[in-house]
Amino acid sequence: MKIKLIHLMIALGFLVSILAYPKLPDTLATHWNAKGEVNGYSSKTFGLFLMPIMAIFMYALMRIIPKLDPLKKNLKKFETQYHKFIEQIIAFLLYVHVLTLAYNMGFLIDVTRLIIPALAVLFWQVSDLLKHSEQTWFIGIRTPWTLSSKKVWKKTHELGAKLFKYMAVFTLIFVIFPEKMLWFVVMILTLTLYLLYYSYQEYAKENKK
Repeated sequence: MKIKLIHLMIALGFLVSILAYPKLPDTLATHWNAKGEVNGYSSKTFGLFLMPIMAIFMYALMRIIPKLDPLKKNLKKFETQYHKFIEQIIAFLLYVHVLTLAYNMGFLIDVTRLIIPALAVLFWQVSDLLKHSEQTWFIGIRTPWTLSSKKVWKKTHELGAKLFKYMAVFTLIFVIFPEKMLWFVVMILTLTLYLLYYSYQEYAKENKK
């Protein structure tokens, strides 16, 4: 059922591209800055089919990764959350694609502001994935220290799940202040670096005993 839903979303991406083709200019706006101003363009064909093709690539990659993982047996323990995460990634790409086409068809929308709630939903799904994840080589917060200790892995992912949930909620503030999106990037980098540091600290404490 989950695989069929993903297939449907990918097919829908191609369908809306085909239907929108006659109504679009030869050059499409494809990138916006934090103020909602267009700062990137592409050819019509590239802009129409980049996202659907990217969705296929992402889906294929995320289906292949578990088969290559030496700890793939652990993935079975959180397979449901992993499939939901894949669905969310594909849904996010489809959403961005539809917004891009709508803007280029003349609809007066603030693409940057509309993408922010979708990012919040994506972070919430990341939180759920981290909360349930077990040790694997490709999925989760993979550091030398989390991969060397099940206890450190568990503690780091429990913290990561909480922080990404807070991040999901806090991200919604940027709907009101989209021009401050640089702070969003700073927060993501800070969160990532802190989790790396935390995993190292927990491993160091565990090995002092």
